[in-house]
Amino acid sequence: MLFKAVTFTIMATKQTAHYRLIFCQELLFICALFCAPIPNRAVVQQVDYADRQIRSDSIDVFIRGGSAESFSTPDSTTPLSTQEILFAGTTKRLQEIYAEHGYILPTHEQFIAQAISDWQAIQLAAWDSSRKVPLPDTLQPLVVESEGIRFSIYGIIHDDDNSRDYAASIQATLRSPGPWYVEAALTDLTELDSLAEAVEINDHVGLSPSTRVTHGLGLRPLLELYTQDPEVEFLAGIRSPVTIQQENSVSTKLSWRYSGELPAYLLIEESFSRGFSPWLEITRERSALQALFVKGIAQKLGQRECKILCGGLHAAEIEYFLHYPQNASARIQAITQKQIELYLKDPKDYEWVILKGDIYYVALPDLAWKAVVLLLIVRFVRRVRKRIRERSEERNRAPMAPTS
Repeated sequence: MLFKAVTFTIMATKQTAHYRLIFCQELLFICALFCAPIPNRAVVQQVDYADRQIRSDSIDVFIRGGSAESFSTPDSTTPLSTQEILFAGTTKRLQEIYAEHGYILPTHEQFIAQAISDWQAIQLAAWDSSRKVPLPDTLQPLVVESEGIRFSIYGIIHDDDNSRDYAASIQATLRSPGPWYVEAALTDLTELDSLAEAVEINDHVGLSPSTRVTHGLGLRPLLELYTQDPEVEFLAGIRSPVTIQQENSVSTKLSWRYSGELPAYLLIEESFSRGFSPWLEITRERSALQALFVKGIAQKLGQRECKILCGGLHAAEIEYFLHYPQNASARIQAITQKQIELYLKDPKDYEWVILKGDIYYVALPDLAWKAVVLLLIVRFVRRVRKRIRERSEERNRAPMAPTS
């Protein structure tokens, strides 16, 4: 793996100045490889999954919240209903439901293939149904009742190009009373201006330093290529029947449970068998940290209701880890416990730690990257000017042809 990176770097240096940008990317990437963490064996370990369904109260509350339309989508040719797949809650329970319907799938590969096929049919049906549903005035949450605490999870698309209607829905939602907990990546959104007070979730602390730096520098594709990320390889084998824009439309109008290549609980539990993955850190590990942090703070402060604002792809994963916190990796559980202790001891110091992390892993690498790009541009311009000057001098030195 390292040999490939070095070879590519040497080849890049032999090319024109245009490829020197790639050369610098590769140097930074190789440095990141040296500080990459060892495989997270806590993720690989077998987990004793609970075989119960996610509490039926979640379904009842969600429907009473005004999104009954999301469960009236046609089931197409799927052997299981939309509700059965959305709310199975665990891989083991989904397998049992298939068996109850007479589908005996002897191998895990057959089970996954059937689940993918049925999930894609449900996504297509949901997309067709969602086109008739207007954008809600306020966002519809995923609701979890766990250990006497009610969690309302609001997933959003964090994009600067959000439509006015969607931005208005976010703002209207945030005007409801808290306490609110907000994913760190969302704190700069203009829609949050209407949110008076919220606790920032430092979910990026769940990333290893190498993943955080490469992700911040936009080198994640290279990291995935050279580490042969098993998570990315698995997801790449699933071709979604809907575009990302269609998937976002379904999720915002109906439910974020429809998002993803598979139901969130199935993606999470499938990832346990694949081991360490940079993409796993960027997605599910951060979701687990958000769930455990909010739940831990709520329990310590005696809160009976909490509201979580997060990126849409995290919503259903947070729901899962609120039900099954024991399934988070040991690494994330340890990190989250330190974050909870730090916040309860001194919220101001907790905010300072978040700021320092942003400086070390985002601002400084971004500044260094821009400085490298600027240096390359300056060197290129100087080389062009030098070449022009040399050619001009050569023409001036050339003897004039005799005139007849």
